[in-house]
Amino acid sequence: MTELKTILVTHEHLLTADVLLHGQRLQDALNNRNSDFLRVSNVQIVERHGARPVGNVPSAAIRKAEIGLAIPANPAHEAPDKRLACFVQKGEYPAVLLVMGYLVRGRLQLRETDDPVVALCRELSEFFALPHASVALPGLSDEIRTRVVLVNSRYVSLLHLMRPVAEGQPTTPAAAAALRP
Repeated sequence: MTELKTILVTHEHLLTADVLLHGQRLQDALNNRNSDFLRVSNVQIVERHGARPVGNVPSAAIRKAEIGLAIPANPAHEAPDKRLACFVQKGEYPAVLLVMGYLVRGRLQLRETDDPVVALCRELSEFFALPHASVALPGLSDEIRTRVVLVNSRYVSLLHLMRPVAEGQPTTPAAAAALRP
């Protein structure tokens, strides 16, 4: 059984836990419609606002619908860049999102559109990967930078897409500046 240390962001709490994956990627487990819950162990519970520790529990079930962001400690487990090369060619769009009040930046991989409404309604799954990401968490002095954040599309209150990044080229200075805090 595979366990993946992950920060799970809910409306009221930040949960750091080992998510039990049963051989799946975290994104696949989150999007699996056969269960409304994730099994977790070694759970540390922190208030989202103020970052005050609330407690620890050895194991629990977490309702997936309550998770706004999932930040895996080992993002190589998800490998969105590798999956991009193996399956369908996609454009990479620098993106700015607001999710549950958090400012999230990264590069969204889309195959059909640069329209944020069409992307959210037709192309992106319920939980979608945002590679090359940073998350500004209120109550914490530093932002979290990671290779991938999994975003619950139901909690996206703002999605801004910039011009696509040409393959093998760095983001333009204007797009890079927009992605910086």
